[in-house]
Amino acid sequence: AFSVIMSKDIIFIVLQRGKFDSESLSLTYIPFLVYMISLLFISARDFINRVFYGFKDTKSNLVYGMMTVIANFIISCLLIRRFGHIGLAIGTTASAIITFPLYIKKIRCYLPEIRLKNVFTKGALICLATIPSVVVTSVINIATGSTLQQGIIIEIIKCFFMFIVTMVPFFIIIKK
Repeated sequence: AFSVIMSKDIIFIVLQRGKFDSESLSLTYIPFLVYMISLLFISARDFINRVFYGFKDTKSNLVYGMMTVIANFIISCLLIRRFGHIGLAIGTTASAIITFPLYIKKIRCYLPEIRLKNVFTKGALICLATIPSVVVTSVINIATGSTLQQGIIIEIIKCFFMFIVTMVPFFIIIKK
């Protein structure tokens, strides 16, 4: 949630020094948002890959990894002509989302006690926990306005504060 709401600020802090102008910032902003959506699926997939390695199953990693790459290639090729570099980001995100259920299904072969209902329930709880964080962070972000013109130090302080404000409600809700 933090990365999505504060994406322009994060890009400003990391990239806008020297020759990275405001036009480049706006070109980078939307793909960054799209990639942030896929971060949850990619992180979970990497965790599941480690479980496969723990069971000495390298074949599943190879097969599902190749399926993800092929899906990414096909979707990106279809979308890049129409949407340009944003289509590339959408292709990566879509392939991560599309192949994720395959990983979940395969992991049940090794850990049958894992139930899809439990996985989706926990995922829904995490999504619900982000709602207060998104609301609070959005309100603060709107109230403080753009600090992009005030300099990098102000921007770093704002991002740090917003990160703390985003994480506190999240952990309070998840803890319950």
